[in-house]
Amino acid sequence: MIFGEDDENQQGIVSMDDLDDVPLRISVQLGQCQLKMEDILKLEKGSIIGIDKLAGEPLEFFIGHRLAAKGEVVVLNEKYGLRLTDIIDPEDKG
Repeated sequence: MIFGEDDENQQGIVSMDDLDDVPLRISVQLGQCQLKMEDILKLEKGSIIGIDKLAGEPLEFFIGHRLAAKGEVVVLNEKYGLRLTDIIDPEDKG
């Protein structure tokens, strides 16, 4: 990976080790739905929104906006976690 070049000694080359401490935004997506604005304006505490996933279907794990893996919900020290069940090949465009 080259992020910039120094004409004299090419110090602009970055190794993968240099990227170890770079923070990345990750997210786990439970599902999606589409609502009309009038329905969104009616939402209140206690409202239930149906989504496109069935109970038991794998959740999607994103790095940035790219799907990286799928997995299942686990509880770890009283917090939610994700057990990865499928790693997505970054070369797979399907």
